[in-house]
Amino acid sequence: NALAVSSREGGAKKMRPPRPTKAGELTPGGQRVLAKPNIKGLNKDPSKERVRAILRETKGSPKKFNEVLRVIRGLRVEDALIQCHMSPKRFAKVVANVIKSAASNATQNHDLDRDRLVIAEAIVGKGQYAKRVSMHGRGRSGTITKPRCHITIILVEHDRVRRTVRVQDVEAPWKNHRRNAMAKYEMAKQAGMV
Repeated sequence: NALAVSSREGGAKKMRPPRPTKAGELTPGGQRVLAKPNIKGLNKDPSKERVRAILRETKGSPKKFNEVLRVIRGLRVEDALIQCHMSPKRFAKVVANVIKSAASNATQNHDLDRDRLVIAEAIVGKGQYAKRVSMHGRGRSGTITKPRCHITIILVEHDRVRRTVRVQDVEAPWKNHRRNAMAKYEMAKQAGMV
C-alpha cells in the first residue's frame, strides 16, 4: 500500500491503489472488471464514424439553447431540421445551421449517406460571460451578464432511429372554438335574439 503524508494533519494517511480502468483487469479484491453496458446505442459504438460540427461563442444562454437541443436529440437530420424550422424559439435557427454544417461535413468529408444520419449527441457548453454595468436610479449600479455558449452536434450513420417525428394534421383548438361560437351566433341570429 502506498503511504502519503497529509500536510494538514501532519500524519501518514493511507491512499487507495489506483482502480483498474480497462475491461478484463483484476481489482485488488480479485474481481474481474466487466465492460460497461452500452446504454445509448448511438453514441458508444466504436465501429461507427462520428462527425461533428461546433459553433463557438454564439450569443445566448446555454439554458435556452438546451431547450431546443433536447427536442432534436436522437432524431434523423431531416426530422431535426423540420423541428428547428417549426420551433418558435429564435435559437432554433442557429441550431439548424449547426446541424446543416455537421451534415455537410459528413457527406463531403467522410462520404456518409445523408439519409441515414442520426443526431447522436447535441451538447451545449458555457462560453465566456461578458459582464456590463447597468445604471440604476439614485446613483446605484448593477451588472448585466451577456452569456455566450458553444454548441456541438455529433452525427452518426445509423439504420436504427430512436425517435421519429410525427406530423399531425390536427386543427388548432382556437379554430374549433371560433367555429362553434359562430354557429351559435348564427342560431341566435335566426331566432331573432341578436
